[in-house]
Amino acid sequence: MKKHYAFTLAEVLITIGIIGVIASLVIPQLKQTIDNRELVSKYLKTHNVLTNAYKETEAVNTIQLYKQTPERFKELLESHLKLTAGDCNQDVCLMDGSSYSYECNETACTGIIIDTNGDKKPNSAGKDQYRMLVTDHGLIAQGESEYCGTIDGGLDCGKYILTYHKLFDGLINNCAAYENGQCSQCQNGYQNNGTSCKDIRESTCDTYSGTTCTKCTSENLLVGGECISMTSLKCEASDDGKTCKTCKSGNYLSSGGTCETLPNNCDEANGNGVCTSCKSNYYDISGTCESKPSFCTNMNGDSKCVFSDGVAANLYKVNGKYVADVYTEYEPVNGNFVDGAKKACEDKGMSLPDAKTLYDILAETKLTSRFYWSSTLYGDYDGNPVPRDDNNCPSDSQTYVGFTNPNNLYIHCRYQTGTMSSESGKDSYYGVLCVQN
Repeated sequence: MKKHYAFTLAEVLITIGIIGVIASLVIPQLKQTIDNRELVSKYLKTHNVLTNAYKETEAVNTIQLYKQTPERFKELLESHLKLTAGDCNQDVCLMDGSSYSYECNETACTGIIIDTNGDKKPNSAGKDQYRMLVTDHGLIAQGESEYCGTIDGGLDCGKYILTYHKLFDGLINNCAAYENGQCSQCQNGYQNNGTSCKDIRESTCDTYSGTTCTKCTSENLLVGGECISMTSLKCEASDDGKTCKTCKSGNYLSSGGTCETLPNNCDEANGNGVCTSCKSNYYDISGTCESKPSFCTNMNGDSKCVFSDGVAANLYKVNGKYVADVYTEYEPVNGNFVDGAKKACEDKGMSLPDAKTLYDILAETKLTSRFYWSSTLYGDYDGNPVPRDDNNCPSDSQTYVGFTNPNNLYIHCRYQTGTMSSESGKDSYYGVLCVQN
């Protein structure tokens, strides 16, 4: 039996794919060539129709049309053309599908602008639209030189077609103005590279002024001349397309107009990033949102720590430890008010700070204006605040002790133990700074 050979399915599919690729490259170029030839043919036809009508009008009426008033010029020329009443978006519609508009001043018509295919596309200078001048030599096409396309975008390239029977191809795409044959200004959204107009339009830009974006699309903000995604800027809404009005959840609007991440455990913050409202079960302690410290029985509405004995104290955080400004009455222990202060802190699950810790506390908290240094424990006290002395306590001092009378809070360098009567005459003191163990 004789064998018969054929292409495999894979070979057929590969061949069809190659043909498809070649077709995709060739067909658009072929179509453009055919379209351009059709535009050339239509121009040559329209040019002949108009120039012949112009000559016929002058011959029949024994006049020179260029000397006539605009009204008389139009009336005489149109009387020798086959017109249609259709809508062609120009002054005069011809039955062959072409059209034209007049260029006239108060005394005379100086030219006409023709469209070789009427209102059909491309409706573009240098493609299907051209200028013809009204002169003493008749209706004249102009623009044979290589620079014809640099004036009005190719509107004056009619003579180029008459001479070379092809469209002028020296135009720079998207060029808005020419000078000495070179593009001097590109259309909005294009950048002049000397020999071409580069498309710099971005999908995020809505409006350009020259090469500068002046308005972005609704999902972007104009920042420094660039369109930046509102999502990347953490922005929810904007009134002017440039600055954020409302930030996305988890962010706050800074005083600089940017959206920044909220501090930990914070619901709202001011423009400086300081939390103004903490999340549920978190409290404002030294400007940050913290959970309830273990030594507090609970926290009240003012973010004060409430101890088991009902005393409430403002809390601060210094060097990673909590500090409680406890305003409570306590008595000396064995005649020593320092030991009394220690016991007051220990009863609340805290400790009396040593000298360095207390010094750090005063430097970090808002309490400094309420504290005064005393060079001795008792000698300078006369019921009034002692003038502040920023020098450290003498080296032989052992600790700082905080205490108040009902009106003032003091810090003293400790030299000796002893007692001091309050204004009521009792050996008791008010107020102490306690630090977290």
